[in-house]
Amino acid sequence: MPCNNNLAEFKLNVNKHFMPYFGFKLDSFTTTEGFFTEVIITPADVDDRDAIFDLSEQYNSAYIIGDKVYISKMLTPELKKEKNIDLIFLKRNNSKNQYPRDIRQLIFKIRRIETSFSQLSEQLNINRVKTKSYWGFINRIKIKILSHNISFFINTLLGKDEDISRIKSLAFG
Repeated sequence: MPCNNNLAEFKLNVNKHFMPYFGFKLDSFTTTEGFFTEVIITPADVDDRDAIFDLSEQYNSAYIIGDKVYISKMLTPELKKEKNIDLIFLKRNNSKNQYPRDIRQLIFKIRRIETSFSQLSEQLNINRVKTKSYWGFINRIKIKILSHNISFFINTLLGKDEDISRIKSLAFG
């Protein structure tokens, strides 16, 4: 997990009525099932569109589904030119050029990814990592992501393919 060793920074959270927060941010690649494959931690003020190049460092010729944060006239062609990566992002509701129906259904899988982030924050409490050192912080984040992925794997081994994301049931029966 690459990590920017700069200090934490302030940022306004547009999803929570522009409330400022201080800290770091987690950017990641996940599979459509919700497994985390690549993770990077950046200071809060780093743009997600900048982090995508660090995340895609080892990938060539891939398809990435992103949320509305990745809407940019420059980013999609730049990724295609440099890495042969096709970036498909959610379009705004008022967009004039909507995707065909089959692509919209594929993009709908992003809700599974959002569920993985919700599980990290609500069940594994990733938003409140209390450590005394920066490396302690990084290790705790790694452990929480690893435990999330292991729970998915255990559910797969148990044959719970339709309930693969139910990580609470592993702990509480």
